[in-house]
Amino acid sequence: VIFMGDNGTDLRIVSSPFRPDYAKQTLYQGGVNVPLIVAGPGIVNGVSDALVNSTDLFATIMEMAGIDPEEAVPEDVTTDSVSFLPILKDLNTPSQREWVYADEFFGSFEGIPTADYAMRDHRYKLLRYRLEEHFYDLQEDPYEHNNLLEGDLTEEQSENYLALKQQIETLRNSE
Repeated sequence: VIFMGDNGTDLRIVSSPFRPDYAKQTLYQGGVNVPLIVAGPGIVNGVSDALVNSTDLFATIMEMAGIDPEEAVPEDVTTDSVSFLPILKDLNTPSQREWVYADEFFGSFEGIPTADYAMRDHRYKLLRYRLEEHFYDLQEDPYEHNNLLEGDLTEEQSENYLALKQQIETLRNSE
């Protein structure tokens, strides 16, 4: 059984410490961090903080069915799916992803350059909302109240900000 929520909590029912303006239909954690529950034979009970993207269901379900995605998917088809079955079998398995990405644009593909986007790693999150960057330490500020770019970044924060920014640029400039 696989259960997954749908794009965050509706702003009409958000309660503190979450912010209604950072809920469903946004790229803040309240809009993109959703429940994912998997149960079945060989799946251990518990909670993992591994980074998982909804696209990862493709490779995970194929692996559960005994199908190797490398063999089943034609070479000319690009996928961004990473099986998280190892984590479902052992919660101590490290995350299969270093970061997850989401974006939001409306209308035609011409809207992509100005699209809002967010990328997070295990601790930090960089997002662009209405063409303005925001940077959060999700370990210290899981509800995204303190935009670190409004002050001076520590060396560690600066390194992580630049790493996420570079990864976003690489991803958005790839074909």
